[in-house]
Amino acid sequence: MGCGTSQIPARASAGIDLVCQLVLAYQIVVLFTAGKTLFAGEGGAIVTDNKELYEKLVYVCQHPDRQRRDLGFGLENQFGLNGRIHPLAAVIANATFESSLAELRVHQADRMAVVDASNWIGLTIPIQFEAKGILSTFFSLTAEWQGQTEPEGLIAALEEREMRMSISALPCSWIPTQAVFIAQYE
Repeated sequence: MGCGTSQIPARASAGIDLVCQLVLAYQIVVLFTAGKTLFAGEGGAIVTDNKELYEKLVYVCQHPDRQRRDLGFGLENQFGLNGRIHPLAAVIANATFESSLAELRVHQADRMAVVDASNWIGLTIPIQFEAKGILSTFFSLTAEWQGQTEPEGLIAALEEREMRMSISALPCSWIPTQAVFIAQYE
């Protein structure tokens, strides 16, 4: 298995927009800290369907009891990080999980309305989230201009639909990768 690309190219257009390519991965890192969809005060998770990566993470980050349970009795790392969420933070996350998901669904619906409006207006290259089965949490929305850059026209057209938006440069940067690391998952 491998991720879709080893770096995220970015480019500027008329100084106001940067476009990042979509990167598909076999692991997702989520955090439960302030400002995130699910706030627990601390913690996070790595979700993967890659068995080898999962076993490496358990070996490096989990308590020896979990290592023995998940990796077998003959394999444990007494020097692992023993990284786990505080029990109170886990209780908070569990208690707020359903309401956090409900708030996320409202946020996603609002942002998909902006995507649909932008696609209909036609100043940007159509964003194909629904067609590709992508359901974003929409930290921010990036789009690529279709032809000439027209930020005022897009903002005005969205405001006519009672959508208050702003356009700003997106701080995209190259993500360095190590070929040896990536080769393990290809």
